[in-house]
Amino acid sequence: PVSVTVGPMMHCQGSAMVKLGRTTVVAGVTLEVMRTKDDAPNEGALQVNFEMPLTCSASVRSGPSPEEATCTTARLSSILTNTSVLDRSQLSIVPGQVAWCAYLDLCCLEADGSLFDAALLAGVAALADVKIPSVLVQENGQVMVGQGGDAADGSKSGLEPTEDVDMTEAEGQGLVAGGGGLTDIVADDSKQKLIQLPSKKLELTSKPLGLTAGICKGSLLADPCVEEELSMEATIGVVLDAAGRVMSLYKPGGAAAKSDATFIDCMEMAKLRYKECALALEQALAPAPDSE
Repeated sequence: PVSVTVGPMMHCQGSAMVKLGRTTVVAGVTLEVMRTKDDAPNEGALQVNFEMPLTCSASVRSGPSPEEATCTTARLSSILTNTSVLDRSQLSIVPGQVAWCAYLDLCCLEADGSLFDAALLAGVAALADVKIPSVLVQENGQVMVGQGGDAADGSKSGLEPTEDVDMTEAEGQGLVAGGGGLTDIVADDSKQKLIQLPSKKLELTSKPLGLTAGICKGSLLADPCVEEELSMEATIGVVLDAAGRVMSLYKPGGAAAKSDATFIDCMEMAKLRYKECALALEQALAPAPDSE
């Protein structure tokens, strides 16, 4: 069974909790104002981190991050930062100057197989739940961040100055950190016009979802639990988009698939899993009925 809940963490701009069988993953997205990068002046950024605390599985030991957590972080980052999933220009505040950096943090509460599939679904759900706050860039260049009001008056919209950002003035940029926010964000000496951006939903171009299958004695087993994974000769991970196109195919060593039919069967199983997960995601993201 698949369970998706959005908005469980009030301190995040977007959050979700996913249960895939017994495997449980929570995800939260927080936004911070950042200086734009020279190679992407009109875009913000997305950073992904996945953690497995000691309590999620008996196999997790204290010390460095488990290899599975490191691998899952890399796979999630590779997929979710793809431009076919998220148009990062949505995170721009002042092109060429400041933008949002979205931090997607995921934590496994219980690991019982198909961990990556649950993490991907949780990450997609949390990103789809994100509401970018309203922003007011004052004449002096200070960035004020609110919770959703559209008024130009910060006191009416709940706008507050951003925290200090560690920035040094770069030649030709004129961008420095100021008291309580960013000041002098324009690159010349002209007067900065007041810029007002209303709050908005973060839109995903596509919603990638995955299925992990195990190869055991030449047969495929979809969504194996931890005990079943231990007996697998190899595993295959497939990530699809809504149109059934393959976005990622992952096979971390192990025995070779005996034929192309094995991969074809895995694709068909992934399509069925996509429909199930997409329905749960759609229901979770559906707006609540109007109480009025």
